[in-house]
Amino acid sequence: MESDLLLEAFKLLLLGMGFVYLFLGVTVLAIKALAYVAAEPARTAAGNPPSGSSLPTHTVVAIAAAVHRYRNDHSHPKDTEHQP
Repeated sequence: MESDLLLEAFKLLLLGMGFVYLFLGVTVLAIKALAYVAAEPARTAAGNPPSGSSLPTHTVVAIAAAVHRYRNDHSHPKDTEHQP
């Protein structure tokens, strides 16, 4: 009688753990599939968009110039506010 209960408990244990591992495996696969689907296109070594970009060249040049000017205007080689 007692061995039957232990055997039944062991079966339920294995069944429950099997469902948990199955659920976790499906979750991992779903996350990897979504990461693959939602991945951004790769950039070139220089950080430029790929040649199939939908932006016109003059727009890319304007954005690059604005970023360059912003970085030059806001660069602080020495942070004088936090010195003792």
